[in-house]
Amino acid sequence: MEYEGLGCLHDMFRRQAKISPDAVAIVAEDGKTMTYKELDEVTDILATHLHGKGVVSDSIVGIYLEKCLEYPIAYIAILKAGGAYLPLDISYPQPLLDDILLDSKPVSVITFRDSVPRLKSARDVTVLDTNWSVRLKEGNIKQGLDVSMCSQVTLDNLAFVAYSSGTTGKPKGIMCVHRAAVFSYHWRHINYPFQPGDRIACNVFFVWEMLRPLLKGYPMYIIPDYVIYDPALLLSFLKRHAITRMLFTPSLLATVLDTDDVDIATSLQSMRLIVLCGEVVTVGLMARIAEILPDVIVMNLYSVSETHDVAATNLTLEMKSILGSEGKEKTQKFCPAGRLLPGVHVVILNDEMELQPVGSSGEIYVGGPGLARGYLNRPEMNAKRFIARPKGVPESVGDRLYRSGDWGYMLSDGHLEICGRCDTMVKIRGYSIEIQAVEAALLELPMVNACTVLAKGAEGEDKYLVAYIVQSEPTSKKEIRAALKTRIPGYMVPAYIVFLTSMPLLPASGKLDKKSLPDFDPKTADIGPVNGEQGKPCTETEIKVAAMWSDLLRIANIDVQESFFDLGGHSLLAARLLNQIRDGFGVQMTVRELFIHSTVTQMSALIDSKLVGESPDQGSYHALNLHEEVNQHDQGIVSIDMQLRAFWRSIHYGDRWRAGRVLLTGATGFLGAFILRDLLRKTENHIYCLVKELPDLTGKERLLRTLRQYNIILRETEGADDSDTKPTDNDILAKFDKRVTAITGDVSLLRLGMMEEDYTYLTFEIDSVVHAAAYVNLVYPYEALRGANVIGTQNVVLFSCTNKIKPLHHVSTNAVFPVGLTKCREDCNMSAVGDQLTDGYSQSKWVGEQLVQRAQSRGLPAVIYRPGNLSGESKTAEWNSADTNLLTLQGCLRTLTAPDVKWLIEMTPVDFVSEFIVTVSQNIMLGVSKVFHLVHPEPLQSRTLFEWISDLGYPLQMLPFHEWCNELKRLHHSADKEDSLLADKLDNIVKNESFFMDYTSFSQANVETVLSTLQMSYPPLDKRLIRGYLQQLFVKKILKPPILLSSNSHKPLQGKVAVVTGGSSGIGLGIAKSLAQAGAAVALAARHEEKLEQARLKIAEIGGKVIAVQTDVCVRQQMKDLVAKTEVELGPIDILINNAGIMHFTLMKNLLEDAWERMVDINCKGVLNGIGAVLPRMIARGKGHIVNTSSDAGRAAFPGLAVYSGSKFFLEGMTSALRKELVGTGIRVTNIQPGDVKSAVADNIIDKEAADQYRNIELDKYLSPDDIGRAVLYAVTQPTGVAVNEILVEPTDFPAV
Repeated sequence: MEYEGLGCLHDMFRRQAKISPDAVAIVAEDGKTMTYKELDEVTDILATHLHGKGVVSDSIVGIYLEKCLEYPIAYIAILKAGGAYLPLDISYPQPLLDDILLDSKPVSVITFRDSVPRLKSARDVTVLDTNWSVRLKEGNIKQGLDVSMCSQVTLDNLAFVAYSSGTTGKPKGIMCVHRAAVFSYHWRHINYPFQPGDRIACNVFFVWEMLRPLLKGYPMYIIPDYVIYDPALLLSFLKRHAITRMLFTPSLLATVLDTDDVDIATSLQSMRLIVLCGEVVTVGLMARIAEILPDVIVMNLYSVSETHDVAATNLTLEMKSILGSEGKEKTQKFCPAGRLLPGVHVVILNDEMELQPVGSSGEIYVGGPGLARGYLNRPEMNAKRFIARPKGVPESVGDRLYRSGDWGYMLSDGHLEICGRCDTMVKIRGYSIEIQAVEAALLELPMVNACTVLAKGAEGEDKYLVAYIVQSEPTSKKEIRAALKTRIPGYMVPAYIVFLTSMPLLPASGKLDKKSLPDFDPKTADIGPVNGEQGKPCTETEIKVAAMWSDLLRIANIDVQESFFDLGGHSLLAARLLNQIRDGFGVQMTVRELFIHSTVTQMSALIDSKLVGESPDQGSYHALNLHEEVNQHDQGIVSIDMQLRAFWRSIHYGDRWRAGRVLLTGATGFLGAFILRDLLRKTENHIYCLVKELPDLTGKERLLRTLRQYNIILRETEGADDSDTKPTDNDILAKFDKRVTAITGDVSLLRLGMMEEDYTYLTFEIDSVVHAAAYVNLVYPYEALRGANVIGTQNVVLFSCTNKIKPLHHVSTNAVFPVGLTKCREDCNMSAVGDQLTDGYSQSKWVGEQLVQRAQSRGLPAVIYRPGNLSGESKTAEWNSADTNLLTLQGCLRTLTAPDVKWLIEMTPVDFVSEFIVTVSQNIMLGVSKVFHLVHPEPLQSRTLFEWISDLGYPLQMLPFHEWCNELKRLHHSADKEDSLLADKLDNIVKNESFFMDYTSFSQANVETVLSTLQMSYPPLDKRLIRGYLQQLFVKKILKPPILLSSNSHKPLQGKVAVVTGGSSGIGLGIAKSLAQAGAAVALAARHEEKLEQARLKIAEIGGKVIAVQTDVCVRQQMKDLVAKTEVELGPIDILINNAGIMHFTLMKNLLEDAWERMVDINCKGVLNGIGAVLPRMIARGKGHIVNTSSDAGRAAFPGLAVYSGSKFFLEGMTSALRKELVGTGIRVTNIQPGDVKSAVADNIIDKEAADQYRNIELDKYLSPDDIGRAVLYAVTQPTGVAVNEILVEPTDFPAV
């Protein structure tokens, strides 16, 4: 075959390097580049060195590097040396890394010096330190080594060994030969050739993709890991580097397309080709790609590690076929994987290894030149996966086939379609779920005798789990779900449960016969309510609410006794449900009420009560008794006396805390992230971070994302010292990589959500626990927060007492005290204050703290920290975006107003709190059995803060509380989504003036003692700190910089409200822009909704406050509705611009009477309707300005415009009379008389004879709409007592009057 003459991969690279020696080969994110000549030379040096270490053909050499410039150097050098490269991901847990090294036995591992300690299992390490190429070159010369001595290899020698974890968790090394890669690269180079100017970005499937451009002389741009997982950063990277080609997984691309506040098309405007690989591509996703990126070619690639590329297709062309076939888009859910590459063979076999015909699904088996040699040291796995050709399969496919584990079928046109996986790992809403783990959790329940779980629904869409259960004792689906939620994450709990009397079995083998399980379709299955007849809706309200639930949850039969959240409801669906209730019943329900009244029965009773104006029946839900909650969740641990003795004895044998092992919860939160930072900076601890699983993100990646979010890895990694050198970003990354282990779990689950063996291991391994995990929400009720804040603490206490005693550092909150108390003591008897707490967050944290105090009373060495409000990091101002102080500050600055209240602002820099906690954790005797109030002892007076803000250019206007709230409400109508979101948040937390007035003070005897011992002091809230905060927040654009406010003094219409009819385009839009730029809030009115929305966006872009109201001025009631809506949303109307009008050239003799009537209706009646809608209100207020857009045709009659001129003459006469009638009322009336203006008003030609005879076509001499806008602005900004009654505005060359 043609590719066989190309040689091996490094041969192809060498040829290209000679062809384009000076072309750029690699571009790294840090700015480093390398030409083909440089890359060829440096890889020769490293290859020669590897040869000297004993690398020969089929030898394995590891690469343990992050994605950086040195990675492709190592890659090519290993190939040149004759060896096979072994990619070792730097995120591998140490046990996995050790297993791979012991299994593969690489001759050497190429890495950086910082990573050497993790490679203790490696036989040899090649370190790429500073000037490594010079050092190695000199060594090669001394040893008499030359690159020509390297082993010669063929296409059937190993090129690389890639490890992949199997279903058992034991990693397996896939041995891939040069032939597979050369075949694949050559095919794609021929069928999707590079074009001049191509720039290729690589990260996804990096070790497969990075060599592809380097074999053809094109630059390869390395995308760092922290960029690939942040869509906004990724889009910025692709735009900045003008990338033309890139490989995505479908999930990654879908996430990128969902990025808010970014113009996707502009960011990807240089993109020419996108390759999709790794997952099934749905037609829905491809349709979105085609819509947003119509000029980009999209290639779908079906590739498996064991077979390399199998099939590919141009999805851009395929979508044209799909969309062009009537009904096909609706029935076809998956995009084809494509046609098989020439020489690649695929057969579809069923479970009996029988060949399946076209259109019949089965497991995919692959043969051809891309097959791997097999798995390293895994003969049993090789026999299972790389099989001999079964009987009945044509000889043409080859003697060996790879069993892919993918399910699919061949289409009639020769394309391959992939439907999903054959094994038990499924993806649901982005989460990888092992079905066997769900079955194992079910079998742990005492009420379950036997079970099996199936995944239903189409791949790439809304899949769900169905559990088939045989009971061992009477139970309900509700009980089973509740029990499961204590053992596995919510996304793993089956959406549906079906009870069986027995499991169907295969007669021959006795194995489960899954095909004989009852068919299940949630849309049609009559599964019945969980609670029988009592579970059926009875009242009219229950029936209507149940129907809403059914629609949202996609469940045919709703049990009225089941919780909305137990049935699969979540926060997004809850918001939609509340909207449906508002629209369907006309009542408002809050999120808090939804949590309390979470069943159909409870919710319906609440709705009925609201409809008749009664208080809801308090007996419909259980009254909360916090003391009972403490008793219920108290572990009551006994028999830990010997463990306690052993623990205290260990104190006498030295200080193990500084280098011990810490379990940290909540590390992805604000305070938790800084605790993690200080544990890395100030201790030698190894930190195990308990992290919830998220779709497509490992725990380590989540932690890294959080550290980047708060700019932690970009700051100094040690405290200030006398050294002139500062540790770099790589130092903290190195510490993070070396000393942080991410554990997938959840504090609210049994065993913290871990496998039993992992949990048991950590109960022995961990030396101390820092529990900072919490669900902070000031709106949700106790029931919604119990899981994280109460059960989570219960589970952490149990962990701390299991197998060996582990000191517990528990982060509580000062909110465990009710507001309004003074000098709350650290040793206060907290049992007396619980009943006074009213919000769910305070209640849940109080119960959690009580659990810790009870454990303390039984001997657990525990420390409780009660932080108050946490402000930003004192140097960088990295701040929790949900902090109430920050939100209030943003609201003040966005509106340039502040509440005139006595507000004591309490806040403590987060870095002080984290340092305090970490320091005490390293000196257990400083804090054991103590409580620390980390609340600022000297809060800041709000007026002082506002004065400091004014010094920076923000002149805040002090307003009474209710007026300030009205200013915040204006943010809802801002074009800036952040403003609207800010207004929503403040609505939820600033309910009344007591939010600022209620203040609790605290004593800090324990804190003061520790600070004195450590010679530390509480950071003052002084001008230096606050000024630094504000300046940093301006730079980060969390606060708008003062320069944006400099023009406010030149906004004469600030605080005014104007209505502009005909405001969607032309003169109306020009007037609206002028008014908005002068500070007025503008209501745009017009008939065409789409144009109206476009106009609103244009006003919003220039910073104007604007709403758009679809209105027909000819309909009197619509004009009255316009005025009413404007006054509700913007305030009383100060200015009415009657601008809506229509003009047609017509000759009277042609009798276009319908057009005449339309001109009279709009130009005359429309104006009257506008005046009638505002006049009574303006008279009542004693002020206002009415501006009527007339015309110079109202001053001089024009032939061809007889009716139009007549309508404007009417307007002139009516306006003059109105002006005289309103003398003494404070209302001014102005006529604007434009001449020829560039607008669409006369573009609709209905009488060609009239237009040809009288229409002026010298458009370049016309006025612009902005000219009219400035004239109107002049009229409406005159001082009181000055009336501009008429303004005639005409083009210089076309005077009509």
